[in-house]
Amino acid sequence: MDDRGRVRWILTPGALGLCAWALGGVAGALQSPGQPTAKVETRIQASYSEEGRRLDGTVTQVWTNPTADSVPDLWFHLYWNAFSNNQSTLLQESKGKLRDHALESGSPGQSEWGWQRVTSVLVEGEERVGTLRFRQPNGGSPADRTVFSIELARPLAPGATVDVTIRWESQMPRLRRRTGYKDDFLMVAHWFPKLGVYEGGSGWNCHEFHEHTEFFGNFGTYDVELELPVRYEGHVFASGVSPSPPTRRGERVITRFQAPSAKERTRLDAAGRTPMVHDFAWTADPDVKARRDTFHFDEWRQRYPDEVARAQLALGPDRKLDLPEVEISVLMQPEREGLWRRHFEAASGALFFYGLWFGEYPFERLTLVDPPWGGGQAGGMEYPTLITCGASLFVAQAQQGLEGVTVHEAGHQFLYGVVANNEFEEAWLDEGINSWADAEVLIRSYGPRVETTAYSGLHYEGVTPFPVAGGSGFANLISGRALDLPWTDFRLRPLRSSGFVDFWRDMPFLTFVESAVDQRWADRIAYLRAPATDPLGVSWSYQSRETYRVGSYMKPAVALRSVPGVLGENGDERLLRGLRRYADAMRFRHARSADFEREFSAGADADLGWYFDDLFRGTGTIDWSIEVSEREFPQPMGFFQPESAAPFAHRAKTQADDVQQELEVLVRRAGELCLPVDVRWTFDDGSSETVRWTREEQQLSRWKRFKRVGAKKCVSAAIDPERAYYLDRNLSDNQWFLKKDVVAPWRWAERAFSRASQWLHFQGGLGG
Repeated sequence: MDDRGRVRWILTPGALGLCAWALGGVAGALQSPGQPTAKVETRIQASYSEEGRRLDGTVTQVWTNPTADSVPDLWFHLYWNAFSNNQSTLLQESKGKLRDHALESGSPGQSEWGWQRVTSVLVEGEERVGTLRFRQPNGGSPADRTVFSIELARPLAPGATVDVTIRWESQMPRLRRRTGYKDDFLMVAHWFPKLGVYEGGSGWNCHEFHEHTEFFGNFGTYDVELELPVRYEGHVFASGVSPSPPTRRGERVITRFQAPSAKERTRLDAAGRTPMVHDFAWTADPDVKARRDTFHFDEWRQRYPDEVARAQLALGPDRKLDLPEVEISVLMQPEREGLWRRHFEAASGALFFYGLWFGEYPFERLTLVDPPWGGGQAGGMEYPTLITCGASLFVAQAQQGLEGVTVHEAGHQFLYGVVANNEFEEAWLDEGINSWADAEVLIRSYGPRVETTAYSGLHYEGVTPFPVAGGSGFANLISGRALDLPWTDFRLRPLRSSGFVDFWRDMPFLTFVESAVDQRWADRIAYLRAPATDPLGVSWSYQSRETYRVGSYMKPAVALRSVPGVLGENGDERLLRGLRRYADAMRFRHARSADFEREFSAGADADLGWYFDDLFRGTGTIDWSIEVSEREFPQPMGFFQPESAAPFAHRAKTQADDVQQELEVLVRRAGELCLPVDVRWTFDDGSSETVRWTREEQQLSRWKRFKRVGAKKCVSAAIDPERAYYLDRNLSDNQWFLKKDVVAPWRWAERAFSRASQWLHFQGGLGG
């Protein structure tokens, strides 16, 4: 083990994930929701120079040791060093690419790299930079420089406070992942030497910057002064609010920010807590167009009275449902300024629904950033009171591309912003719960997402029933797309793809089918890409980026969405109560998985430890199926003995008045999960019967047969008839019908035939 490094001694990725989970559970169990986390006061002065893309500054951080440990050193993050060379842990794990872009070396003044260098560390006025030591606590690349420690002259006693001032120099990287520059646009995140989080009994929790990484920071306050060229005046925005107008100093402009604001630092939110933040990010762009409006709870209450009533029913009549006003600033690129209202509406929807489910947004402002063309790598990220979105021209609201990103990132203001967690180790606590919530917001606000197909950036509503030939060498040859010349790297392209050519080939108005996707079921589809590969673990322990996304986003989302099916009666209300109890208990705290399991189970009034074990700490799956057989119940015929001593009497076949039906319903379970599920069969008079196949019964046997005899004929049957579970791997065998639908197959066949004939026509002409 590397001094106070937390996990270097773990040998394999799988073991790493399990041990990190166990450590998290122990830490969470020891942490009382009533005990506040450490509070760090941070003051920053920084100056940006366009020449060399330099960002230099001074940061002072005041930290009080909240534990019973004597702390001998301080650990810090230097995130930008992940972009300093191709030997950093991040670039090694990503095989030299950032979001599929390979960084180029270039000349020192023109390269895309970024770096940070600490030049001074004053601890209580004493210079300690000579004790600086770079760390690789997770056993990453020896060349990684994203974590460093400073040795204290004397160990910091429990309850004692330390004042640390660090001067640093840095070169801003090209915007390839989260942070950097694109021409005049600056998105500056994870940009200063930032103190790690100290955990009693475990030491510093200060991980390297990994490929699938997230972040972890102390709650506290930020006072920041930014100096930029004067042409950025009035176009600098950040976490928190600016307490005063910008001031000029020659050809430079200085803008100050406070997060939380001075007003927010003096108030208590509805839960009785003083708002804090755990990070600070900023953006600047002389071309940006700022638009503003205010979220009003009463307006949204009138739009969705049923949702307010639903939340009130779940939380109880004594809970006052009211949310404060929030000013929403939308920073738009000039060519997309007309889309700002869609951003505002999506963010307002998040403030409304998340506020009902998780408690109020406690800050007076939320800032939304629309990155410029070529700067999309800054989009889709969350920082305290500031999020980055993303918009494209000609994309209709029905597609929900803009809306989906905005709702998700605004949702992070609640999950990770207010209810914080260690995203390095347990990203599911914010990404997973947030993925559950954003789909619930989208389906309520916009309905199902309409699928489209793009031609040169213009979207045509509908999708093809099957793809055209192409991909393999032979398919490319016969479709006229490409001819690979043997023994060379040269490829002939007789027919190049273009919007016009592809539109002519597809003839969408003749061949396309309409497709509308419920976002909640889209989560299930994404989960099924890798449902059994990895248990939930630390971010760098997953097999691939896809399994990380499934484990951290989709699997927790579908697991939470399936909880009402597990709970049964009033399951939806109990789900909301469980989520709200967790959010209230961990507000402005660092939550662990054990905290979620404890508080959620208490709020839902159910012991769900087994469910979290099976779904989160395991890799089990479930696949139910149903079979139905029915026949006329045979009339009594033959010799029958009415009593033990009586003689046998013969009974012949008679004309029965009422034909009895014998129904057999066979349900099966494949996979390791055992979840209680309803089974329902419906009769020809419209009546139905529902029974529960319990978890205990499934643990004893993988199948169960139900038998019924009666005059009514069964016309349909289903397992999980209400579709309460989003975990079933194959839904096609979950239902049975006496009569088959013969129309739908012919509709699809007609479209498929049209598609095939049009493609052959294309190949015989332009494509041949």
